[in-house]
Amino acid sequence: EAEVEERAAQLQCQREDEDVQALQEERKKHKSKFVPIPDVPVPTEPVIMAAQAALCKLKNHQFIKMWYWTNDGLDAADCLNANVVDDCSLSLITMAEGLPTFVPSASTHNELEATPDEDLTFEQFGQASV
Repeated sequence: EAEVEERAAQLQCQREDEDVQALQEERKKHKSKFVPIPDVPVPTEPVIMAAQAALCKLKNHQFIKMWYWTNDGLDAADCLNANVVDDCSLSLITMAEGLPTFVPSASTHNELEATPDEDLTFEQFGQASV
């Protein structure tokens, strides 16, 4: 009987080791599944977004002045309602490759007077780069 109990204990230890190893492999394969969820309250303030024109340029991999990402640029976009997008309004433009394409009208005009990058203060440059 002692041998049977010892063998059962060995099998139990072996199963536990296999389970631990399987869990480690599962964690390696599906890292996002096991990410800890921080205990943070839900935000109560709206997310601050840059001007729609700047976001469309960013999406199309075009040059954007850093001013749009400074506090002044974000405030100006918020004050001028530059983020209001009319989904029904499209404009036909020619892309860099020469192909015509439709884009939201909000992205084709720029209501904000952006400060050139070389005229930004050190503080504004730091705000935009964060």
